[in-house]
This record gives sequence, C-alpha cells and structure tokens, in this order.
Amino acid sequence: MCAVSGVDIALWDVTGKAMGVPIYKLMGGGYRNKIRAYASGGWAPRHLAAEELSGYVAKGFNAVKMRVGGIDEPNQVRGSLARVEAVREALGPDVDIMVDSHGSFGATLGLKFAVGAEDYNLAWFEEPCTSDDVDGLARLRGATTIPIAAGENEFSRFGFRNYIEKQALDIFQPDAAICGGLTESKRIANLAYTWNIQMAPHVWGSGLLFAASLQLAAAIPNYYIFEFCQAPNPLFSDLFTESLKVGKDGFVDIPNKPGLGFELQPDLEKRFPYVAQPERVAG
Repeated sequence: MCAVSGVDIALWDVTGKAMGVPIYKLMGGGYRNKIRAYASGGWAPRHLAAEELSGYVAKGFNAVKMRVGGIDEPNQVRGSLARVEAVREALGPDVDIMVDSHGSFGATLGLKFAVGAEDYNLAWFEEPCTSDDVDGLARLRGATTIPIAAGENEFSRFGFRNYIEKQALDIFQPDAAICGGLTESKRIANLAYTWNIQMAPHVWGSGLLFAASLQLAAAIPNYYIFEFCQAPNPLFSDLFTESLKVGKDGFVDIPNKPGLGFELQPDLEKRFPYVAQPERVAG
C-alpha cells in the first residue's frame, strides 16, 4: 500500500502538470487557499519543554504538538502530566496544545493521563493506544472530554470504517503516503465527512508528502488543521526550490501551481544519492 500510495500521488502530479491545474482542482476542490498549521515536535524534557514549544509560537504557530507517554519514563503518566502543565503555563490559554503518545500508554494508562490532563484544555490526545486496539480507543474516548485522534498507521478506508463502527475517534489522521495515496485519502475524507469527523492527516518525513497533503487540504471540506514537522530532516525541508514555511498568522499557503504545486531541486539526485545497502548473508 505504501508503494501504491507513492505511485498514486505521482500520477496525480503528472496529470495536474499535463492539464496545467493544481491537484485539488482535479479532485473537485477549492475549499480554501490556506490552512491553519500546528508545529509538530515537543520532545524536550520537562525543564526545557516550555522553551521548545514557545520557540514554535515565536515562528508564527498558534497550535503545537508535544510527545508524551514512553518519552517520559519511568513514570509515564506523572512525567507527561508535569511536562504538559509546564507547557500550558508557559503558552497561556490561547495556544492549542495537542499531545501524541505513539501508542505507548495503552488504554489503561492513557485513561489515567486523560483524567489528569482534563484541566489543560488539550486540542486532542493522539494515539493513546496502538492503532489496532480499536476497542481500547473507543473505551478511552467514552471516558474523557479530550478529543481522540489516530490513523497514521491505518491502510485504506476500510480500516477507518472500523473506527466509525466502534465510535473510537473524533479525528482521523490518515497518511497519504501510507493509506493508498491521495485517491484513498479523499475516500477516507468522504467517509469521515458523512459521520461529522474531522480530518487532520499525518504529514511527516517527506517534503513530497507535505505538498500532497496541502493539495488534499484544499480538496476536502473537513480538513481541520495541518501538521508541520519540526524535526530537522533535509528530505522534508530541502527537496524543493520553494521554502516550506508558516505565516505570521499560523497558516500555510496552498500553492495554485500545476500538480503538487512545488518544483524539485534540479540537482536532487546528486544531493540525496541512493546508496544500496549490502545484502546480509544468513549465518
């Protein structure tokens, strides 16, 4: 499915460039020309967490995401709550804070964290359980007022249908490079829209995924907010002739140029050469 996703996105780009229109117009969209973004990072320990996320706000973001759970060993719940408290105190009430545990809490510890975090007005709690624990996600969602988000590891609209049947999520987070490309992302968005579920797709690791996800943001009505990676990664930040940036209002502009709307660096193959790994010989 990951390979299908890459081919699908490439074909949309080729078609858009051939017809001289951005992908979102091919998909019947045009819902917006910019999308609110959140800074996705937040790995710093407690004594540096507020400084790290305040730095994102200084860049122009008015929404930020931080990691919790396994990053806060040995006592995940207490350690994560302390970091969230420090960040909320530093950022004040007007900046949205999302948290992501990458499935490291599980339903039981996730619920303990959610109960303790109710007063911090979190925008969402992402992947409290592993994505295949649909019952756990549903149980947790029914016990907290914090919106529950997940889906970056799910394939196709049929996987997301399971979340709907169990009433497990408030926010869908498909990854266009994993779930089946822009074609399947649009199908997932249509399914979510039918059930009044917001979309906040996973956008991580690749500038090409960033570009594709911006096109999706203009193509569907229920795209809630855009993930803007804050991890240093040349394959995210240095692929295009254009820079990837957020405006002072916390929004990212959606390009209106053909296809994906971005142009690759002309010397891309030289700057990022593919190096084959030696084959391992079984002992």
